[in-house]
Amino acid sequence: LPGLVLFGLAVAVGFDPYLRRDKKRALLLIEAIVLTVIVDNCVSVALEGAWKSEYVFLKTCLDVYSYIARPALIVLFIYTVWDDPRRRLFWIPAGLNAAVFLTAFFKPWAFYIHPEGYYFRGPLGYTAHWVSGFLLLSMIVIALTLRTRNDWKAAIIPLTNALVAALGPLLDTMFHQNGVITFTEITTVYCCVFYYIWLHQEYVREHEQALREGQRVQLMLSQIKPHFLHNALTVIVGLCDSDPRRARQATLKFAKYLRGNMDSIEQAGLIPFERELKHTRLYLEIEQYRFGEALEVRYDIACDDFSVPALTVEPLVENAVRHG
Repeated sequence: LPGLVLFGLAVAVGFDPYLRRDKKRALLLIEAIVLTVIVDNCVSVALEGAWKSEYVFLKTCLDVYSYIARPALIVLFIYTVWDDPRRRLFWIPAGLNAAVFLTAFFKPWAFYIHPEGYYFRGPLGYTAHWVSGFLLLSMIVIALTLRTRNDWKAAIIPLTNALVAALGPLLDTMFHQNGVITFTEITTVYCCVFYYIWLHQEYVREHEQALREGQRVQLMLSQIKPHFLHNALTVIVGLCDSDPRRARQATLKFAKYLRGNMDSIEQAGLIPFERELKHTRLYLEIEQYRFGEALEVRYDIACDDFSVPALTVEPLVENAVRHG
């Protein structure tokens, strides 16, 4: 059953057009390694009790691969969650773990298999456990970092998967699971499925963020009329020749006006009327450079202690300037 789940998941991942290429590659590699670990365990169980001296090398190869693959899987899971370049540093402990267990072919430092099939753990035999524990702890910390930087919902699946991945080996140790499919394999397959779901959630979240950014840009462009931009810049260019000091003042006010537009777009709720009035004054001062004495502005503000939606007063004033 886990093999069928992995096969179906591999097909879904391979044909998914929404996953980033690096995420898809990491997830497919995870599924391939998990499948080989399951096959590794099946072969070990099938040959259990029938060990002969010629099987010692095969058993050593199977165990070495199993010990090397598990920390590598955790590093690949980190790759699916964390885009920081520092994630490559996690290959260092995984590589050291691989080096330790490769010594089993010529030294009994990690483990030793007797010709009769008995397994003996060496002084470095728990290296994979310690390295995996360190990597799982790192994965939990990264998930908590995602919670603090983004919406807390983004960290639920990575955090849960890290805890479940740690639970698998613990259950195998407590219940001495030696069957074809162990708790570790089951929890790893579970992690693959739910990381795939998490990656889709991340895609939806990024897509929604891009839509919001696009809407903000469209709103900003709709509030800053092209003819006003052209006229304001034309006035500033003219002042550069006739009155550089006033050109500098007009440029500063125009920059503040643009900044006010961008800041107002990011404002979701109401803003104080005083802030909106300040932005409107900048618009009128820029227009004053253009029209000179032909534009007469009078302010009759009876009350300013209230709030309004952002960028609602300035369009009314602009309409009065154009048509009033």
